[in-house]
Amino acid sequence: MGTAALRDLGFVAALVARHGPASIVVALDVRGGLALGEGWRPGAAGVRAEDAMVALAAAGARLFEATAIDRDGLLGGPDLGLLQRLVSLGAGEVIASGGVASIDDLRRVRDMGCAGAIVGRALYEGHLDLAAAILAMTQEG
Repeated sequence: MGTAALRDLGFVAALVARHGPASIVVALDVRGGLALGEGWRPGAAGVRAEDAMVALAAAGARLFEATAIDRDGLLGGPDLGLLQRLVSLGAGEVIASGGVASIDDLRRVRDMGCAGAIVGRALYEGHLDLAAAILAMTQEG
C-alpha cells in the first residue's frame, strides 16, 4: 500500500495488527526527496521520505518498497542516495525500486543494506537475466 498508508497511519497500524508486520509492505513513491501519495500524478503533495518512513514504522510497518519515481522504468541505475538515507534510519527493511538494471546494481543495493530489489523492466527488456542474477546474489551471500 502507498497512498492510503501516507494518508492514514491508523489504517497501517490496523493492517499490521491484523496481518503482522511481515505481511505488509508500504510503497514509498519518492520524487525530489518527498514520499508522495498519488505519486504518479503531477503536483502531488508529499512529505520528506525519511519522515514518512519513521512515522510509518511507528505505526508498525517494517517493510518498505522505495521507488525513485524519476528513475522508474529508465534502467539508469537506482537512486543510491535515497536508498542509503532510508536504510540508515534503521526503521525497517528497504526494497529498492526504480532504475535497477544490472547485477552490479543489485550488488550495490544489497551492499548498502537493502533487503531486496524490483527489476521489472530490466527483466522484461532482456537487460538482466533472472537466473544469472539469482545465482550471483546467492553465491555472493
